[in-house]
Amino acid sequence: MSFMTFLLKPATLPGRSGAIARVHKHRFITRSSTKPTFRSTSTLIIKTLDPRKLELSAQPIYDLSGLKFTRLLVPSENGWVSAEYRRIDNSRLPFPPGTAGVLYYNQPPAERPPISGALRFRILSDVSKFDEGEDLVFRRRYEDGVWQVPLYNLVKADKWLAVRSMLVKEALVDKELIAGIQKFPGFSTGRVNYHYELGQPFVIDFESNIAIARILMTRSMRHLFRWTPMPYVHNHVYKVSGRNPYLGRILVRLELSHPSNTPGIKQNLVLRVLDILKPFQSTRSEGDFLAPPVPGELLTWKRFGLKEMPLFYPLAKRPGGQNIAEFAGIPWL
Repeated sequence: MSFMTFLLKPATLPGRSGAIARVHKHRFITRSSTKPTFRSTSTLIIKTLDPRKLELSAQPIYDLSGLKFTRLLVPSENGWVSAEYRRIDNSRLPFPPGTAGVLYYNQPPAERPPISGALRFRILSDVSKFDEGEDLVFRRRYEDGVWQVPLYNLVKADKWLAVRSMLVKEALVDKELIAGIQKFPGFSTGRVNYHYELGQPFVIDFESNIAIARILMTRSMRHLFRWTPMPYVHNHVYKVSGRNPYLGRILVRLELSHPSNTPGIKQNLVLRVLDILKPFQSTRSEGDFLAPPVPGELLTWKRFGLKEMPLFYPLAKRPGGQNIAEFAGIPWL
């Protein structure tokens, strides 16, 4: 799960006296003839999660800067959504300066799987200029990412019932997709990386770990994909010394080693280097296994003086190979 963590609680809606369940005091921005102004309010109301309806719904713009915790009200579903920016060692970190905007549902474009949608926060000063805003990001040691709650989490966690209902009512997510996700066994918690397409880019940080862990997911299947590309280095260097023999960060994608009409049982997964995010460096004095990554080329290695070759994951010899073939959209046999 991302570092955008939410809890859903039953809400007490305002009565005639204006009384409401106690919450922290926050600020929101209202549009005026001159510039946005900040006002104190005890309710942060979500009127819509559809970016196309923000202006028509008069959705307020909320300023969360410096807050460690905030509550958002979904009045149409009678529920509270409580949010925090992220945690480190169980301590809440405040929202960064300039976190003023709206919560919305990010629908993937037509060429991407609908299951890859997510709840996000768009930073902006005017809801009529939604497209000019930027999504809030979280920063961590190994990788930056968008602050979001994936649709999978919205469906699998009961606390998101009110938000799910709102998404269906606004035709942002169809019931069939939700029903399919609900059938998936188990529920992932903590730091997980969802993979919706084979060629989806992701980051390898050599300073954190050489092992790769991704949750492959479509409308009909969910598979935990684990790959330690260089087990010798991982087991005999990284684990023994407590440090990785390489430094740097690269952006990569998974690819099939053969044309897509080749059966999955004869396929391997390989890694295509897309970009160098932080210069690659070897800290080993006794020889290298991994070749320096080159953008546009496959990630390669050599073992004990043998010929250099691409790192590969043989589907036929690994658990879940048939699931990976299904995920890639190729026949197994």
